[in-house]
Amino acid sequence: MPYPEHYKSQKNFMHDCIHVTVDIENKDKDQGVAQCINMWRNKNKKAIRVVNKFRQADYPNHPNDVVISKSENIVGLKNIREVDVYNYYEGIKSKLIPELKKYELFVVVKPKGVLKPGEKGVYIRHPYDKKTNYIHIDNDKEFETYHSGRTVEYHITSPQKVPWYIVDIDPGSEDFSHTKGIIADVADELKKIPEVKKIEIRYTGKRGFHILGWLKQSKDVNDARKFLQEWLKENFGDRDDTTIAESPKGKKAALGLSPMKLNGGHISKYSMRITGLCCMEIERNKLMSFNKEEASIEKSYKNITGKTFQMRESARKVIEAFLKESFTWTNPTTTPRLKDRLHEKGKIKPPPSPSGVDTEDLIPGEIIEIFENGQWKKKPWKPSLKDKEIRQVEK
Repeated sequence: MPYPEHYKSQKNFMHDCIHVTVDIENKDKDQGVAQCINMWRNKNKKAIRVVNKFRQADYPNHPNDVVISKSENIVGLKNIREVDVYNYYEGIKSKLIPELKKYELFVVVKPKGVLKPGEKGVYIRHPYDKKTNYIHIDNDKEFETYHSGRTVEYHITSPQKVPWYIVDIDPGSEDFSHTKGIIADVADELKKIPEVKKIEIRYTGKRGFHILGWLKQSKDVNDARKFLQEWLKENFGDRDDTTIAESPKGKKAALGLSPMKLNGGHISKYSMRITGLCCMEIERNKLMSFNKEEASIEKSYKNITGKTFQMRESARKVIEAFLKESFTWTNPTTTPRLKDRLHEKGKIKPPPSPSGVDTEDLIPGEIIEIFENGQWKKKPWKPSLKDKEIRQVEK
């Protein structure tokens, strides 16, 4: 195995490393590229880590593995792979970490396979070094400990002194427009409370919404919960489309306070969910026009960063992009063996330009190989094939 410390260029190192890991060790090509990337990133770190003491999240070793399938994705657009989860958080971590900072957290890891109805993934609140009861993420280094292709959700827990009132709304009706009407009413009433300085409406990325009333001064969480219980009964106790509870009753939406207790959790803004959507803030004047598709990975990433997020249908594109950037396409006899092998297996489509074969020397009817539908096929030569990618059959 090549040593990254001996290379000045990542491209040269990856070229040699891919030859070894893929050609000689016969590894899956996605794993080969992932291993190269991780080795290069960690070239100045200790080669041996004490796994039981520390755990370092890295570029996914199985980037092509599906984390959230189309059947689990609420909007059902695409499979979401490990590399998608990794790239999403890598791009938005500068926004996410300030949300997590100074709070005790827990994360949700999505195991392999499709979750059965009622299953929620694996909840982890103890840090890997076991020094504290809850996970803390205050900087990039601490974030990297948990940032991987299968850590999907980041939850914040309530401290003893809370800077917020939080009402958790779980809809009972399938009428999304009616649910948004209830949310608007709760938000407007919460805004009238004197100690509330501003209101924030968040779609949680699942069924419900959180309405946060940011306080002018932090308050004991137990006192805040008691106040909200009375406030909800007074303002919404006699409505026929809501219930003051943690779960909806029939078509009545639940107005709950589960986050309003010590270590009560709520999903962080910008976090993904195992539904394939993201938790996002919704402006009050845009609430009624909001739809769940706006919380997809692509649209959330665009709203947060201003950049376009590219979902990967297959991690093979990582390899294709690397090879196309690194190698000059020339006559197959002078190109790297790996590229030729991928050609033969139909993994990479050759360039549209002619392959360099001198067609003047070919005899009509002579058997040649032509690249069609992702693989090489033997066919008799005829002049009409001169613009195709062809090669002579080795004798």
